[in-house]
Amino acid sequence: MHGHGARPNLCHYADCERSSPGQGFPRRYNLFDHMRRVHGWQGEKDEGSADSSGSRKARTQKRKPITTSAKVEKKPKLSKAVQQQQQRERQRNALNKEWSTKKQSIAGLLASLNSLGDMNEDHNAQLHKDIEELFALREQYHSGIKEELAD
Repeated sequence: MHGHGARPNLCHYADCERSSPGQGFPRRYNLFDHMRRVHGWQGEKDEGSADSSGSRKARTQKRKPITTSAKVEKKPKLSKAVQQQQQRERQRNALNKEWSTKKQSIAGLLASLNSLGDMNEDHNAQLHKDIEELFALREQYHSGIKEELAD
């Protein structure tokens, strides 16, 4: 008797598979929930009155609306050690990226010089600054590795 009987509540949208006899819903609130979730139905104003008598307003289950932007997968909680390892990896990647940028800057500056006479004080100061920054990045990188080995 329960759930095995007729399914008289058919979807109001003709192209829906749940609109054909035998494929409907046994309960009206399931029908309205289906139309809201699948077809974006906004209530009885959309497709005419769902209740032919108009004497009673349909009760629907309350659910959180499902939107594609709201589907967020929960990430599993990571252990503190794994989080620290990931943080170190991000720091190493940032240092490598910064090192690559400095290296390109030095290479570009050297490529712009065609002879010894082309080098002036500005070039000299910029080269010294960039090389000192490379050494500082190297120290940061190696100190991070030493910390990691100490853990």
